[in-house]
Amino acid sequence: MTQRKEQKQIPCVCDKHYIKERLQGMGVRKGMVLLVQGKMEKLGKIIGGAQTLIDAIMEVIGYEGTLVMPAFTPYKKDPACLWDGKEYREQWEQIRKGERPFDRKLDAPRNTLAAQFMRNEGVLRSHHPLYSFLAWGKYAKVIVEKHPLHFGLNEESPLGKLCELNGYVLLFGCGYASCAVFQMANHALDLPVRLVSVPIAKGGETAFQELLDIPYQNDVFQEVGMVMEDRKIVEFMYINNDRCRLFSAREAVNIAITYGHLKNGAFA
Repeated sequence: MTQRKEQKQIPCVCDKHYIKERLQGMGVRKGMVLLVQGKMEKLGKIIGGAQTLIDAIMEVIGYEGTLVMPAFTPYKKDPACLWDGKEYREQWEQIRKGERPFDRKLDAPRNTLAAQFMRNEGVLRSHHPLYSFLAWGKYAKVIVEKHPLHFGLNEESPLGKLCELNGYVLLFGCGYASCAVFQMANHALDLPVRLVSVPIAKGGETAFQELLDIPYQNDVFQEVGMVMEDRKIVEFMYINNDRCRLFSAREAVNIAITYGHLKNGAFA
C-alpha cells in the first residue's frame, strides 16, 4: 500500500460527501472487504450521525464490497465471569434465573456505530453469544456463517474469513488497543485455556453453556500498531481532528503473531 500524505484539518461540520472524499483519499475503494471499528463521540459533528458515516462507507465500497463490524456482547457472560461480578455475588443466582438467552436480533452491542449498523437492511449477524459480527455486502453470509462457539475469535471465526478475503481494517476514533483483529493473533500463541459460561436457548428455556476460550489481552497492541506504522503499512486520514487508520487485516495479524512470539509466546 502506498502511503499518502496526512491532511489534518480544523474541526468542521461533516456531511456524507466530505466523509466519502476522506475515505477515498486514504485508499478505501469499491469492492473492498472492510472491518470498521469506531467511536462516534471522537469524530466531532457529523450531519445525520452514525447513519451518515455508515452510508458513506457503503457507497464507497459498494455492494460488491463488504462492510463488517464487531457486535460484541460481553454483558451476556455468567456474572461469575464478569470482571465486576464479585460486587454483587449474593445476586448471582437471581441474575442467572432472570437472564435471557442470547438473541442476535435483540441483544445490541454497546458501541453506537455498530448498534446503528445493525438496524440497516441486509445486515447479517453471526450467532456467537459474546463475539458476534455484523456484515453487509457481497461476502456478508460467508463471513458470519459457521461462527464457532469455542475460541470465538480464532482463525475459523469471521476474523479469519476477513483475512482470507484480503480484508482491511478501518479505525475511527479509537486506537490499536481496541482493534479486534489483533485478538486473532492470540490463538497462535501458547496461552492458557479458560471456560466462559453464557446463556443460550435450550428446550424453550435458558441454559448456561460453558465455552472454551483464552484470556484476550490488548496491553501491547498499541506497540504492535507502532511497528506497523514504522513499516509504513498504515494509511492515515483525518475526519475533523480524529486520526483514522487503514491497514491490511492479514498483515496486522502476522505482525502481531511475530511480536507475541518475541514476547515469549504471550502478549501479557
